[in-house]
Amino acid sequence: MNLTTHRNICLLWACLLGLAGNAAAEPVPAESAPQWMLAENPEIYPLEKIQRGQIAQGISVFSSANGPEVFQAEVLGVMEKFFGPAGDLIIAKLSGGPVDKTGVVAGMSGSPVFIDRKLVGAVGYRFGAFTKDAIAGITPMTLMKTTFDDAPPRARSNSKGVPETKWGKAEPLATPIMAAGLLPEVIEAFADRFRTRGIGDLMPALSGGSGSAKGGEPHFFPGGPIATTLVDGDIKMAGIGTVTWVQGDRFLAFGHPFMGLGRIHMPVSYANIITTVASESGSWKLGRPTTPAGVLTDDRIYAIGGTSAEKASTVPVKVSVAGAGFGLAGEQETFAYQIAKHPTDLPVFAAVVTANTLTSRNQRPQGGTVEIRGTATLSGGLKLPIDDVVVSHRSSPAMQAAFRLMDALGDALNYELAEVDLAALDLKVRHRDDIDYAEIVGVRWDGQLRAGETVPVWVQVKPFQRDLEEVRVRVKIPLGASAGSFHLAVLDRMGYRRHAQRQGFLHRTDNLESHLAQRQRLPSRQEMTLVLVGADDGLRVQDRNIQGLPVRLKRLMKNGGGTVHRSGEPRFFELGRFSRRGVISGEVSTKVRVLQAPEKEWR
Repeated sequence: MNLTTHRNICLLWACLLGLAGNAAAEPVPAESAPQWMLAENPEIYPLEKIQRGQIAQGISVFSSANGPEVFQAEVLGVMEKFFGPAGDLIIAKLSGGPVDKTGVVAGMSGSPVFIDRKLVGAVGYRFGAFTKDAIAGITPMTLMKTTFDDAPPRARSNSKGVPETKWGKAEPLATPIMAAGLLPEVIEAFADRFRTRGIGDLMPALSGGSGSAKGGEPHFFPGGPIATTLVDGDIKMAGIGTVTWVQGDRFLAFGHPFMGLGRIHMPVSYANIITTVASESGSWKLGRPTTPAGVLTDDRIYAIGGTSAEKASTVPVKVSVAGAGFGLAGEQETFAYQIAKHPTDLPVFAAVVTANTLTSRNQRPQGGTVEIRGTATLSGGLKLPIDDVVVSHRSSPAMQAAFRLMDALGDALNYELAEVDLAALDLKVRHRDDIDYAEIVGVRWDGQLRAGETVPVWVQVKPFQRDLEEVRVRVKIPLGASAGSFHLAVLDRMGYRRHAQRQGFLHRTDNLESHLAQRQRLPSRQEMTLVLVGADDGLRVQDRNIQGLPVRLKRLMKNGGGTVHRSGEPRFFELGRFSRRGVISGEVSTKVRVLQAPEKEWR
């Protein structure tokens, strides 16, 4: 049984027993937190005074209905240089209150620990998943407070970032990602991408509660819950953790990184903990984000920090769906989302909300055609048109359309020579029941191919489950095509891109505007392109193919003379683009001979 299945079974039993919504069934806390533990900016206990055998007290919200509850922490020692030269980690055995049942809990990250009413630090690490004792690593408060520094100390660990100890492997406590409205098939499709970004199992977000301690106005307080919001709107995704320290509108939490993003501008929310699910494979807090609370400004090695005095700016995403395949034959339905301004993963989260929207409305799980069109507005006002068509016979084209969107956004937002962000995304998606697809299978021509003349060409295409068709087009053979052997090729979008890159027609750019403009020159998936590919050697200077060079210069370059990059790639002439309804796929090529243009054409 895997961890996700185990947790789902635990959740089912919790719901059946009434733990998720029946306050009477929740355990009565052994001790509620005294007011001094909830005070702002308490005095810090010096790390150098920490000794084995000291008994500390900690607080954390295991259920918002009960408020912050007290647990004990017996100091076992200090792991020197855990963070490299930057600092040590305190090791303690937790007990008392709910911890006796739950052990060290995912979502407990940031729970403050005190000695002599002075703040020692925050629970942030654990040792193994099946340990009998609740052994935790406590990040010292002296390190956590460097989170707001312009240049915090650099931490260093082994290659995996989790040093081995006699207690096992020291790992940051998992941050449960609560998800509401996210479909299981979407979670499965993006699971690998989530894992590579440090997002583990997604937990269901249950409704209930206001996000404050025992009701009242929502606010951050030591030991209270906090949610780092990734997606809000018609679906929600947020990481749940615990606040360690508050001073005015500033806060510190977690005692370890969230995603290790450094300086960041990400929304945070108040949160409500419904219950804490106890499990031998790893307990976790079950909760949900409630109302927006401010901005996460720092995601550092020792803690996350931010302010409740600012409102986070997010990326608005609007997805409108229509078509019989979405159950909307004569109407349109629009879904709205707000996505956190993640520095690298905006394309992923935009694809997630799009995939979820399309899958939730999709009434044709197998087969169909999906058209996805719209505009991505980039920082600085640049516009990236979105125009794609996806067809599928045995699986849903909706998920494929979302992954195509992710690739298109990633191509622009991850451009290495410019800092660019996504400012807004507006999409219109239509589903058709028919599979509008044709494969290029052949090409023929009539008569001679002479430079400078216009000739008819017939392209054979095979539509899905229909008879072969011939498409007649007329193309002009360029005057620059010297007499000799060529290949006449008919290319789809991918084939054209591959050939054009090899020939230097698509080359490296040094600014985002040129990069986007070059992308727009690619044919659509509904277009086929006819090209002539010559057999004569050319010369490439950087990425540009230089044609018509003297034979002596070609030979010189082949023998190693000069300083530019030589290339034996054939010449490339684009004859024309021709579109048809639906997706065009495949490529064909046939050898032809081009005759010399009449002498009068050159006068």
